[in-house]
Amino acid sequence: MVVALLLLGSGSVALLLRAHFASRRAWDRPAWARDARALRVLRAAGWALLLGGTALLARRSVAAGLVALAILAGASAWTRWTRSSGYLARGLLREVERLRHARPDRDEREILRDVILARHPRWGEDLAQQIVAEQGDARRVAEMLVRMERTAGPDQ
Repeated sequence: MVVALLLLGSGSVALLLRAHFASRRAWDRPAWARDARALRVLRAAGWALLLGGTALLARRSVAAGLVALAILAGASAWTRWTRSSGYLARGLLREVERLRHARPDRDEREILRDVILARHPRWGEDLAQQIVAEQGDARRVAEMLVRMERTAGPDQ
């Protein structure tokens, strides 16, 4: 039972480490984590440890194994859902709506520009204005922002 819990804990730490390194810029990562293969190995090792711990737990107690498996499945589904482009775009649209209701006298383009600059201050005002000018409405700006975050990374 203790070994199963250690495996579950080690797998969780491995996956958290992988997520931490993946969210950082390449030059801010340790040298071994700059290669994408290292992140794939860390992910595979984390999931192998988690599933191994769940299997050992299930051998000891079927109910505990099923609970652990349900928790892993739920956490995995939650992570995929919160990283989906639809979820991120809806969050941006909610922020635009909140600002629109807070200050109805402001132009929508100014609100969109401020939302972009609040999320990505390094991008600069010129890029924010260009995105707003090219996309036009809040839905298209949100979709473009999600696409750019996917390629550049959320902290860029």
